[in-house]
Amino acid sequence: MEALIPLLQLSKYPRIVNLSSMYGDLEWFRNEKLKDELQDIEKLTKERIDQIIQWFLMDFKAAKLHENGWH
Repeated sequence: MEALIPLLQLSKYPRIVNLSSMYGDLEWFRNEKLKDELQDIEKLTKERIDQIIQWFLMDFKAAKLHENGWH
């Protein structure tokens, strides 16, 4: 957002559109450990979210999303 706002301010008709889908719901994850971690808001830190993103990217690059429970 910090990088996007200055660009929007240059526009004559700036708009922010938020898109979502049902697939963002944790019920679609088959990896129970991951679901538990993402639901535990008290322990979910920015650092842990960064680690989970890296985990996802490694599985994506290795074509192991389905195998490791990502939807």
